[in-house]
Amino acid sequence: MAEVAKQWSSDEMSFTPEEVVCDGCQGPRVFKWANECPPRICGVEKGHHTCADCGEYSCEKLESAWKVMGENGEAAKKNLDGLR
Repeated sequence: MAEVAKQWSSDEMSFTPEEVVCDGCQGPRVFKWANECPPRICGVEKGHHTCADCGEYSCEKLESAWKVMGENGEAAKKNLDGLR
């Protein structure tokens, strides 16, 4: 978790190992930034388990999040595409 926290941290946002633990968007433990994540907020409001369940997949909110996430965004997109 320490390695993930280091990898996900930037000059703008810094994370501790405890803050990167995540059970997914609907899980009891979410990554610290998830509370501000527009795709997650949208999915929770719509009652979707993941964005892959949404009829509007893939939307502008997701595309923007993936760009910010860089390589991690590419991996997230691949995972969601697999769920579809």
